[in-house]
Amino acid sequence: MTDINESDNDLESGNSATGQQEQEEITSQSFTEQLSDDDKKLVGDKGWKSPSDMLKSYRELEKTFGTRVALPKDEDNEAWSNLYSKLGLPESADKYEIEGVDENVKADIQQILFKNHVLPKDVKSLIADYTAFAQSQSEKLKQQADALQKKELDEVLTEWGDKSEVNKETAKRGAKLLGLDDDDLQSIENLVGTKKFLKAMLKLGESISEDSIGSSTRAGGKDEQLSLVEFYKQL
Repeated sequence: MTDINESDNDLESGNSATGQQEQEEITSQSFTEQLSDDDKKLVGDKGWKSPSDMLKSYRELEKTFGTRVALPKDEDNEAWSNLYSKLGLPESADKYEIEGVDENVKADIQQILFKNHVLPKDVKSLIADYTAFAQSQSEKLKQQADALQKKELDEVLTEWGDKSEVNKETAKRGAKLLGLDDDDLQSIENLVGTKKFLKAMLKLGESISEDSIGSSTRAGGKDEQLSLVEFYKQL
């Protein structure tokens, strides 16, 4: 009984598969009857068995290429403007919303962004990256300046040798004569360099007493007190 049942089942399965295959062939033949030979060849090459297969293939094709946008020609400014507008470019530079930048340069930054067609969604990231870069460069420049300052200070102290401590005090007295605070003096030192600054202050300190500027012999043989402006001209 088991063998007979299994044979019957195999027969039914075979008949079912054969029937399905025949139905597919009939369907394939029916939907390609009106096609040209070239189109029939295309259907065969693609393996389409029914209109459903063709529709599925078209849907996948549209999904892949349907969202693509044709780029305008380089000289077609109006078309480019329309494209950027669709992508989200603001109508004018002042429409950009920017945070964390100096108000004095905000308008300039907006103009640069607008000129280069930067989309609003990219502005925040761009500003953050630039800020991080600027801070990094500032720290690097400060480290270089500090290293150069130390190098020049060591060179001056080596040159002064045993007179280093005395010369430093004399230079401080000379710097005090300028009447500037520490920040201003540091700015001058940064501008001219540590070595040149210290030597100039030493020269100034050596030329004055604690109470007044020293004297200088002028034309005519008379000793007259040197004015501060005239003294600076001799530095």
